Amino acid sequence: MNDPSSVYDAVITVIRAMGIEDTSLVRTVLIGDNRFVGRKYYYTGGFAICMAGSAVMEFYDDDGKLLRTAPVPEETGLAA
Repeated sequence: MNDPSSVYDAVITVIRAMGIEDTSLVRTVLIGDNRFVGRKYYYTGGFAICMAGSAVMEFYDDDGKLLRTAPVPEETGLAA
């Protein structure tokens, strides 16, 4: 089974590197056609998306502008 805590920790690490001090996250499971398709993590100033089967997490600002990408931790089972 996937380990969402590894992705959570990776998101925290990246948003800290982006200079965001408030590392409170709201996690959302993304469902499409009644299947798990990924996770979305809301943080102060934006959100991160980690899609199932993707090897990267994407970080966006509140307006939806892509800010950066980061690798998905391999042990989660989310990476391709």
